Amino acid sequence: MKELIATMKKVHDEYPDSHFHIHSGNGLDIRESVEKGLYDFGLFVGKLDFSKMETYPLRYKNIWGLICRKDDPLASLPYITKEQVCELPLITSRQGMREQILHDWLGKEKKDLNIVATYNLFYNAGFMVEQKLGYALSIDGLQQSHEDLVFIPFEPKLETPLFLVWKKYQAFSKAAQKFLEAFKAGEAGEDGQ
Repeated sequence: MKELIATMKKVHDEYPDSHFHIHSGNGLDIRESVEKGLYDFGLFVGKLDFSKMETYPLRYKNIWGLICRKDDPLASLPYITKEQVCELPLITSRQGMREQILHDWLGKEKKDLNIVATYNLFYNAGFMVEQKLGYALSIDGLQQSHEDLVFIPFEPKLETPLFLVWKKYQAFSKAAQKFLEAFKAGEAGEDGQ
C-alpha cells in the first residue's frame, strides 16, 4: 500500500483535482469489481485467475507466518515450522485456504488441520488471536493494528507475489491513466532502471 499511496500523492500533487477511493476487501470481491469496471485497479496478494485482466507484478513479495499474542510462549521463536503449525488451533484466511497456498506449504488438507475460524480481512482475526481462540496464519504487517500481537515467519519461507491489475481493454479516465503511468515509473525508478 505504501507504493500505491506514494503514487497517489505524486499524482495528486501534479493534478490537485484528482480524487482517490480505496476499498479493502478479499481478492474475489475485488477481482469481480475490477472485471466489471467498477474499480480502475486492484492490488492482489497471490495469483488468482487474471485471465480477464492485465497484470503488473510488483517487485515486493509478502511473507507468510503465524500471528500470536506477545505473551505466548511461541512469541520468542525466530521462525515456526510446518510441524509446529499443524499442531495448533488455527485461524486462517479464506482466500489463502481456497488458493491452496497454505495447504501446499503445510503439506496437509483442510480436513487434517485444526481450523477453529476463518477470516476474509485480518482485523477481526486479530481480535480472535487476542482472545486466545487460536493462532492466525497471515502475511506480515497485518498484525500492526493490534499492538499485543507478533508475527513469526514460516521456515521454510513462504512468499506470495503482489500484482496491480486492471480490466483488459479498459478505457481509462485521464486520472487513472496518469496514476498507472506514475506507478510504473516509480517502480522502475526504485530499481534504478
